Amino acid sequence: MLISLIDFINNLVIKRKSKNKKKLLFLIGEVELALHPSAIDRLFLFLQDLVKSNDKDLIIYFLTHSSELIHRLKPQNIYLLENDRGELMTINPCYPNYAVRNLYIPNGFDFLLLVEDELTKVLVEKIVRVNGLNKSKLCCVLPSGGCNQMLKLHHDMVTYNTLGVGKHIISIYDGDVKDKINKKQEYKYLPKCFLPIPSIEKFLRSKCIIEKDKKFIKLIGDKYFNQRSIHDIIADYMNDPRTSPNKDMDGKNFYRVILSNLEKIGISENNFIKYLCDDIYSYVDIASLTALLK
Repeated sequence: MLISLIDFINNLVIKRKSKNKKKLLFLIGEVELALHPSAIDRLFLFLQDLVKSNDKDLIIYFLTHSSELIHRLKPQNIYLLENDRGELMTINPCYPNYAVRNLYIPNGFDFLLLVEDELTKVLVEKIVRVNGLNKSKLCCVLPSGGCNQMLKLHHDMVTYNTLGVGKHIISIYDGDVKDKINKKQEYKYLPKCFLPIPSIEKFLRSKCIIEKDKKFIKLIGDKYFNQRSIHDIIADYMNDPRTSPNKDMDGKNFYRVILSNLEKIGISENNFIKYLCDDIYSYVDIASLTALLK
């Protein structure tokens, strides 16, 4: 299968004339039935390079149950199709472990801490590490998407005993959904807690835009923006109609503006998340969340 597929792609994509600008759509079904995991991995890397080199003219969809393939994909590229009593539901973006939760049984840790996104993951991992909450136990912090998706994942894992005997799951939500989550009485039994801030994006926007916290703005400016002033960046955000504060209640636009300026000076999002969570940990009182996790 792999040889025939590569040969087909070679003739259709690599050898095609440059003047042929038609977009090509590939639908590849159940590749795991014919290929072993390492072959799937190599095929994915090959196709990934091919898509990049063809400048959006090549679109590839896999219909798959392969854990190896799903874990290779970014959440925004995963579409989970679910049959909800006859109604087709599509979840996107979807985190890999959420997608495969009913197909494979994860194991190897004592506590699973569900969080909403990568930002919260880094912050919670720091709380666990600094306070020794992982002493004599294995903990896994898992980004699981939005609060509703995470609540359903927690419920399903407990209902179907996905982790097995002796495993514990705790959901850690952003502070801005506390009232919403607490109103869902059917999930009251699930262990859960909340960040002492609405969300990391909202916290960043609140300190820099709403409160105009000079101490925090100086901290961010001195630490990350030595070439272009953080005040200039904030002014651009305030004056651009695409990112005006009135259209950015969740803080995601401001976060993207910050990331865009960081990229220009060679600071990756992963590094920024790590350092920003250190700043938040030192700036916000985490004691109540730490005590509850203990």
